[in-house]
Amino acid sequence: MKLLSHSLALTATLGSLLVNAYPLLQPRLLSAQPVAAGFSDPNSDPFYAAPSNISAYKKGDIVRSRATTSTFKDNKNLDHSYQVMMRSENTQNQAIGGVATILVPKKIADGAPKILSYQNFEDAVSLSCSPSWAYVDTSNSTAKLAANIEAPFYVNWAIEQGYYVVIPDQEGPANSFIAGRTEGKIILDGIRAIIGNEKLQNSQVALFGYSGGAHAAVWATELHEEYAPEVPIIGAVHGGTPIDPEHLLNFLNGGAFSGFAGAGLIGVMSQHPDLKKFVYDHLTPEGAALLEKAVQPNVCIGEIVTQFAFVDYFKYVNISNPLQDPIAQKTLKEETLLKSKASYQISVPKFPRLIYHALGDEVVPFNDSQQYVKDQCAGGANIQFVTLPLAEHVTGEAEGIPMAVDYLGQLFKGTQPKVACGTAPGLFNTGDQSKVAAVMGSDLASKYAQVRNQPAKVQGAHGMQPSKDGKSAAPANNLAQAKSSAVSLVQGLLGL
Repeated sequence: MKLLSHSLALTATLGSLLVNAYPLLQPRLLSAQPVAAGFSDPNSDPFYAAPSNISAYKKGDIVRSRATTSTFKDNKNLDHSYQVMMRSENTQNQAIGGVATILVPKKIADGAPKILSYQNFEDAVSLSCSPSWAYVDTSNSTAKLAANIEAPFYVNWAIEQGYYVVIPDQEGPANSFIAGRTEGKIILDGIRAIIGNEKLQNSQVALFGYSGGAHAAVWATELHEEYAPEVPIIGAVHGGTPIDPEHLLNFLNGGAFSGFAGAGLIGVMSQHPDLKKFVYDHLTPEGAALLEKAVQPNVCIGEIVTQFAFVDYFKYVNISNPLQDPIAQKTLKEETLLKSKASYQISVPKFPRLIYHALGDEVVPFNDSQQYVKDQCAGGANIQFVTLPLAEHVTGEAEGIPMAVDYLGQLFKGTQPKVACGTAPGLFNTGDQSKVAAVMGSDLASKYAQVRNQPAKVQGAHGMQPSKDGKSAAPANNLAQAKSSAVSLVQGLLGL
């Protein structure tokens, strides 16, 4: 929960930051090529509307596409980027249109084509927050700053290596945040789309996600064998992973990052009509109005964090213990990845995985990740599990970057060390600049040092500040100041 809150909070503050501080970035953002100038918010952009015959397409088939100028346009090895709508499927097995951003390198890596599927932590329930919109260079998305915090490291590294990149809008057209099956299917169909359109048969695919992006990534690994066994996944990396929605909701409810609990409830309800009816049958008018605020245009992670802090959602229903109702329990058992709670058979992917989690994560429960790894290892999985002993959610996100990039590189080279499942070969020394540079290159290593050496600014980007004990994060006393520090940080990362 804490990890999700931090990631979500970081994105959230960044989102709010963009609302108030966006003019600081406008000169750079408006310098993009005209190709993207005519795009509009996804709520009004017809590109995002699926055709009436969407079910006639095969899963992963591209319905439409268009060129974009992305926020990664300054990468010297980027040839071009474009968006696609492809046929996908939701939790109820209904055909939907999914959107993804595809980036193609100029100089392709030797050997089999390599694809990184990067899952952004959107952590909101409005189409305005879609990654495809946040990664358009001329976009005025309120999610833009948050979306470009960690992404430059993973995406630019991959492009520099000559790897293809696909970034899905994994929440789909119904903004299904924390609805695992919808998220996982859209990711897998996005990979199908890039393989088919770029003719990348016999390719190798790796996945990455942190916090909300990790939730999407782990569900893609869960559904892989059942939904898209032909997709050539060779491994996955995810950190700060939300595993169980019931634990997550209880963990966040009433706290500093309770906005994510509300957003998660809305996202899960979007895929479970029986749960939605149950909730609205028992919501007070004030509760219904509260949830309605969260789905408005431009309410992205920053707004979710700042406008919905310290909300006790249980006070807005007219029954006690709503999560224990059989209708709620049915959904929660379908959406968990804990073996002891699931109402279905959880799969055990055999490809290598790196899973990491901050011990002091105050957003996403550490224990759930630990238990998930134990369950998977008991089933024969191949997992390196790394505990970040001194980190919380946001610093865990930053601390994990070089280690995650290193493991992704090992996956594509086939050189990852063999360890007993659930253990790790050792912590990556992120303070060793030469080692970080050997993994990411000198330019990205220099930018990473800015992030690692300014933890207060990283927390500020999430709308947080160091807690009094210095061991975790707390909501920022001065949000405007936190936003200002976040703007300067993102400007540095993007070279503005």
